[in-house]
Amino acid sequence: MSHVPQAGLVITVGTDRVCLRNDRLIIEAAQPMDWPVREFCRVPIYFEGRKFHLRSVTNGHAPFARRYELWPWPPDLHEQAPRAVIYDEIYVAERDAAARTRRCGDFWHLALLPFFPFLGLSWSGFKNGVLAKAGFAPREITSASIALLFNLLLVEGIFVGWLQGGMLMWFLQNGSLRPVDLALTALLATDVVLRYSQHLQSDVDRPWGFCEWLWPRE
Repeated sequence: MSHVPQAGLVITVGTDRVCLRNDRLIIEAAQPMDWPVREFCRVPIYFEGRKFHLRSVTNGHAPFARRYELWPWPPDLHEQAPRAVIYDEIYVAERDAAARTRRCGDFWHLALLPFFPFLGLSWSGFKNGVLAKAGFAPREITSASIALLFNLLLVEGIFVGWLQGGMLMWFLQNGSLRPVDLALTALLATDVVLRYSQHLQSDVDRPWGFCEWLWPRE
């Protein structure tokens, strides 16, 4: 049988603090929750077998982030949102885990942001699986990497064609590297053309990384 806290009794639900005051439920939440305050089509929130709706949301006092005031669901109110919330320790644990994941993603997003054009050189599995969770859209970083390689191709083309050398040959002062520069020019040109051709297709969900076209996946 479900148990409802007596009026004025303070209990903990995971990392939250909950108090029942005159049939109103006060939740001091450690993490914000996406509960909307509505006059119509309210979201039903269940706690210990009772049905509530959200009346107000205010900033909490440390260590709590938000303060939620819930009122009993009116017996004559039949209109409600299709989504219902069961507020319990499982809900709080999942919410806290999602918040930790977001914070980790935000950290890596800021840490990797200076390398934005280079991230698109990663292969599609890493972009879709890891970088996407850090807030980087695979198509956007792929586009930036194509532009980066195109500019590099222009520079290499000037060294190879006009200066009769190559970037590696000139910077390393080694004339034997000219064949390597020629091969690099061909590789950059091929990669830019093939990846840009794929990028122009709007239905691509796994944009290629550098030279991934050598081992395409279905």
